[in-house]
Amino acid sequence: MEYYNLIALGVMAFVSANIDGMIIALAFMADPSYNTKNILYGQIIGFWVLVIVSFILAQSLFFIPKGGNNWLGLIPILFGFVKLASYIRSSSNELVAIRPSNRQIQEITILTVATGADDVIAYTPIFLTRKPHEIVFLFIMFAIMTVAWWFIALFLSERQLMRRISSVNMRLIVSILMIGIGSMIIAGD
Repeated sequence: MEYYNLIALGVMAFVSANIDGMIIALAFMADPSYNTKNILYGQIIGFWVLVIVSFILAQSLFFIPKGGNNWLGLIPILFGFVKLASYIRSSSNELVAIRPSNRQIQEITILTVATGADDVIAYTPIFLTRKPHEIVFLFIMFAIMTVAWWFIALFLSERQLMRRISSVNMRLIVSILMIGIGSMIIAGD
């Protein structure tokens, strides 16, 4: 696999699986009682729990014949279509109110993991179908993107763009990206 394909796959997987993380970060950053560094730490811990679970799950699926691995791309495609159907059926895109707590890092970590099923769905087939050096490359890329994602959220929150961001229906974007990830996995890219 050429690295530009791997970068495209990694970016698509990260963005599609972490739009909810961006919304969580923006919601917490909108509350002045939260320290932005605690939001970063909570999201890093939660994200890496999900990546490690995805990696372990991918490694435990070694019994699937190599030629059949690409068909695991159907998982994010189906997930994308479910999200798309949910988008079509619903008429509103409301954010859930998040209450502040004294244990900010733990709260954000738990929320990140709790909303991370899409991370596991996106990353497991990717890790299963990649060579070890590609997985290491993705780990490094995800580490950089996690911090960059937080900086983007910080930038947006400081410019009062929360209302504009929340007006975009993120479920539609996530569903399209998940379908794209699954298609790339099936194609073997």
